Amino acid sequence: MAEESKSVGWVAAMLALLVAYFGWGFLAADYFQHDPTGDAEKANFWINSVTQLPNLPGVLSYGFRERLWIVGLVVGLEVGVLILWLVLRKLEKELSR
Repeated sequence: MAEESKSVGWVAAMLALLVAYFGWGFLAADYFQHDPTGDAEKANFWINSVTQLPNLPGVLSYGFRERLWIVGLVVGLEVGVLILWLVLRKLEKELSR
């Protein structure tokens, strides 16, 4: 797909995925650092974002229990992306007239 034909919806969707990925990565790294089993040596953001996928329920539970501010921040950023998408879509329609 050519760069010129990327729609506003596609850009907003990619931005929403990026926000969700970084939110997950921060929660996974924090969960790994505070792992009660004691085998948390050194947290690496990129590695933990993948290796903690099998622990998805535990990471989300930890996030809602201990790091609610991260969850709130990610939700707020996702709402911001939604608002940006709505504004850009309206602007795109006005410019195409």
